[in-house]
Parts: sequence; C-alpha cells; structure tokens
Amino acid sequence: MSRRGKKPASSFRSVDDCDRAMREIALYEIEVEKIQGECDEAVNSAVARAARLAKPRLERKYALVADLAAYCEEHKDELTAAGKTVEMLFGRVGWRMSPPALIIAKGVKIGGKRATWDGLVGLVKEKLGEAYVLVKETVKKDEIKKAGFDDAELLAAGLAIDQGDEWFYEVDRAKVEPRMHADGRR
Repeated sequence: MSRRGKKPASSFRSVDDCDRAMREIALYEIEVEKIQGECDEAVNSAVARAARLAKPRLERKYALVADLAAYCEEHKDELTAAGKTVEMLFGRVGWRMSPPALIIAKGVKIGGKRATWDGLVGLVKEKLGEAYVLVKETVKKDEIKKAGFDDAELLAAGLAIDQGDEWFYEVDRAKVEPRMHADGRR
C-alpha cells in the first residue's frame, strides 16, 4: 500500500480483535515455516541423491572429454587437413577461434608488482588516451541525507526527502502455543 494511497477499512472493532489476529498470524507463520522446512529437507535430500547418482557419470564424462581433447590435440594436423571441424558418427570435434579478450599482458609490472586493472588506468590514459577509461559519477545519497540540507536547498538540486511513518507488526511467538493450529485445533 502506498503511503499516499487510500487507507483500507478494518473489520476489527477493538484491540482484543487485533490481539487475536496477531496470535493467528503467529500460528500461521509457525505452520508455514514448518511446511517450508519440510520442503527444504525434501529438496536437499533429492539434490544429495541426484549428486550421488550423477557423480560417477560426471567423472567418467570428464575423463572421456579429457581423453578426447588429448587425442585431438595430438592428431590436430591430420584431423584438420580437410577443415577445422571433423564430423564423426556421434558428433563432431574441432577448433574455433575464441572471441577476442583484453587481458593484462604477461610480465607487466607497476611499482614492482604484477599489474592490476585498477593499476593500469593511469598507463592506459597516458598511452591510449582518456577516451578508453570509464569514469562513473553518481549521487552520494547517504551523504546528502546526513549533511542536513534544508528543503529549499534540496529542491534547488532537484531533490526531496521522502519520509513518513510506516506501519509494522511483530508477533511474539513465545506467547503462542506451538502445538496449536491457526484455526484453534491442537
């Protein structure tokens, strides 16, 4: 519900009605948590079972892929004589040009240490130009809120503070019988 929207009418007529509703909410929260816990347990069990069943198959698959790659690398010249892709009965193998990736060149050091992207910013600006360095500016919202600007100063910068009372509830589960269902049955 929006803070500025129309407030809904309540069916409650007293604080006692509210208190009974809080008890019922607490019981529903407890029941839903229990249901979710049982579901999580079932999912975790199924995932563990699937992992156990898949593990030997995946290990064998990875071993086969490694052997296949090793064979193909050892015989690359004869396999690629007719092209970069070799059609086989149950699939194909081959070599593709990977997309270009910009990396930090081997052996590049800044200040005696291995170069990092942050460390290369100055060098890239100097050698390639500022057009290749991204500078991101953003409004420091938290600092503006702490600075204590008045409404007129904020408005002049196109800003405003939005703050108001927000309704909340917290149930006290310790006061609710855990074996009682929300509908009153035990």
